[in-house]
Amino acid sequence: MENSRELINELIVDIFWKILMMQEEAIRSKGVSLSITEMHTLEAIDKAKENNKMSDIASDLNVTASTLSINITRLVKKGYVQKVRAEHDRRVTHLQLTDKAHDALQVHHLFHEELIDSLISDLKVNEDKVLIESLNNVLVHLRQIQMK
Repeated sequence: MENSRELINELIVDIFWKILMMQEEAIRSKGVSLSITEMHTLEAIDKAKENNKMSDIASDLNVTASTLSINITRLVKKGYVQKVRAEHDRRVTHLQLTDKAHDALQVHHLFHEELIDSLISDLKVNEDKVLIESLNNVLVHLRQIQMK
């Protein structure tokens, strides 16, 4: 049992870090100078649509407002995000992606597409119902833990 436990831990940690490293390398090779954290912040803003206030994005990313503020300041300086004050309440700041951000997100999306295409073609993952079901069960479990 202990060996299985150690193996599962090693596999999950190694897969997680390998994907993050590959992801960062892939986006940098395409000229995007963003960290994975910054890229995921752009994704959260993009997914938020009209719910793009600083507080909404911080909540979506499960980070504090001050942590998000630091990340947004960097992204504004790099030209990926614009802060826009709400007309009705100047205290409210909305976040908008620039064209540069949309280009970066396209590069990031392409990485994911190529990774999944590779897994499907090389490992025939789409034919492995047990693996797909197991990965889904892991995700459901992690979401339940996060909700506690």
